[in-house]
Amino acid sequence: MRPLARRWLSRFAMAFLVIAAVLAWEAYQSAAGHRGPTPQWRILLYFLSAAMAFVLGAEGMRQRHRRHDDTSNESSDHKLP
Repeated sequence: MRPLARRWLSRFAMAFLVIAAVLAWEAYQSAAGHRGPTPQWRILLYFLSAAMAFVLGAEGMRQRHRRHDDTSNESSDHKLP
């Protein structure tokens, strides 16, 4: 993944998780009938969008909390002697 994409993904990680929660709540409310008659394709679209936003948020959190070691992917304190 490109560095610019990693940076923006890590910046928007929490927003993606909030959006995922809102979409999942809307899907649940629509499926339970609290939003009136809702087409099945819209409920499915809500759930799929929530899953995609959750995946993007999780990947953003991973990018945000990973170590940035330019020499290799492994940290120097985990190498064997």
